[in-house]
Formats: sequence, structure tokens, C-alpha cells
Amino acid sequence: MVLVTTGDPSESGQLAQRQIEGVYTLDEAVNTLCQNVEVLDRAQKLADLKALVENGEVQVNRPGTLDLTPIPLKVRAFYEVAHWNDLNNNWLPKYQFIDWRFPDPLERLKPDWSYWDCDHLSLENAISLCVNITPDWINNKVIGIKNNLKISFEYSPKLTNALNWAQSPDCLWRYDNPSEFKSTNQVKLSEFARWVVKEKPDWVIPSEFRALAKLGDTNQFGNPIKLASAEWKKRAQAYAEPLLNQNPQLTINQVSALIHARFIEEKITTSWGKCTELKVGTIKDSLSKGMWFSSFVANLRK
Repeated sequence: MVLVTTGDPSESGQLAQRQIEGVYTLDEAVNTLCQNVEVLDRAQKLADLKALVENGEVQVNRPGTLDLTPIPLKVRAFYEVAHWNDLNNNWLPKYQFIDWRFPDPLERLKPDWSYWDCDHLSLENAISLCVNITPDWINNKVIGIKNNLKISFEYSPKLTNALNWAQSPDCLWRYDNPSEFKSTNQVKLSEFARWVVKEKPDWVIPSEFRALAKLGDTNQFGNPIKLASAEWKKRAQAYAEPLLNQNPQLTINQVSALIHARFIEEKITTSWGKCTELKVGTIKDSLSKGMWFSSFVANLRK
């Protein structure tokens, strides 16, 4: 997505921060749309958006707050801000020829699953993965009140529930003494994931996290399918092709994680060594070798 500014460095920084939060002044919203969709009448689009705000169809807030600006309002195109999803739901559908949409700011906080494919993690970080948010999200730039509330709405109840379970002597994923266990203490990630999958069917979790529940000794899941290096790499490419044909925008990290989950489901392991499961990072390396992934995607996007 293109940043549109007047050239003032302070304005550019403010816009970049607002885009991290997923909010736009009306001017910024129209400018961003016009940069991403060709042949648009900017003045008309701004007039349309102003009218929707003044009629209460698109809600706006004062910057830095969740306080809705009272309606009716003589809207200021340079001041009040609208949220990305409100623009997508209540403004852009007015134009049948416009398919482009404002991006969800939380997309940038999704985990790189190849990086977080590890043996142990603090409970609070494991819960972050569980809700499809990178564990280091808190160290990112300010992401806005609404995004913080959205994350906390999913995150906090799960963390509280897991902390309560950690007090139980039957807890298999806890490293430390139950009476002294805190959210910053480490857990066995695969064991924790198994607990979530088995005991918390009402939790909505990403497929990549579900796959963590089956990491480790693959033999515990029955007779594994042992494939030589050339065989599993060929199969990985065969699994990647329909995924990319369906959605050419998928990244190599996303495709690798999806293939990894499928390998786990099918009990596919490498025949080398101790017949261990194939890591996400290993699958990623195989897809990138010889520029296979980038070449395949480039051909799809021609």
C-alpha cells in the first residue's frame, strides 16, 4: 500500500502511525484509495465519503480516542479519523467496480511460524501464538486502542484459563512448581498445544498452532510414512502448487506452515536419521531452493 503525504516529514510519520493503527483521516482515506485504484475522481470520492460520515453511515473518531464524533457533523477531512473496517464495510461497497480494500492492521502482527517453531516458550507467548499474534507484538510501535482491545478480548480470557489450569498437579505442559507458576514462566510448547486442541475445542486457533500439537516423536501417532529427501521435497512442491493457484498472495512462510500441517496430518517424516518430523523452516528452505517458489509465483502473477 502506498503512503501519500504532502512531503512534510512530520505528516508522513503521522500517516504511517495511523496506518499501523488502521485509521485514516478522510483526506488520507481518499488519497490511499486513489493510489491503489486507477482512474478515480478524487474530489467526488471525498464528497461521497463526507456525506456518508455526516449521515452517520461511516463512523469517525477524534484522533487517539474511541469517542465517536457526534452526528450530525460538519466533518473536517483533515482531522477526524475512520477505521479501516468501517471504510471497507460502509464506503467502498458503494462502488461495484472497486475490489481493493484497506488492509487489516493486525495482519502485520501474525506470527512467522518458522521462527516460532520451538520447544519451549513462556505461557504468555504461547497464548499469543494461540490467538495468531506474534509473541513480540507488545514490542511493536503503538498499534492503537482498538487493536489492543481486540487482541486483549481474545488473549486475556485464554491466559487466565491457562494460568488456572497450571495450578493443577495434572498439568503436563508446565515446567515449574504450580504454586509459583506465572505467565512469564516457560511451558512445553507441543504439550501445551496438545492440551489446547484436546481440552479447549471452543478456542478458535490457527491451523499452524494446531500443528504444534503433533510435534516431537512422530511415532506416537502411529506408523509414519518415511520419505527420502527428494521424495518429500517433490511432495512439498506438489502441495504448494494448488495453494498458490488458489491464492497467489500467500507468502513462502504461510505456504510452508500449511504444508507442515499437512505432513503432520499424513504422518510424513524424513527417512534420514531418527525419522523425525519435518520442521517448517526445512520445508521453507526446500521451496526456496533454486528459486522454485519465487519463479512459480511470478508466473502466476503475470
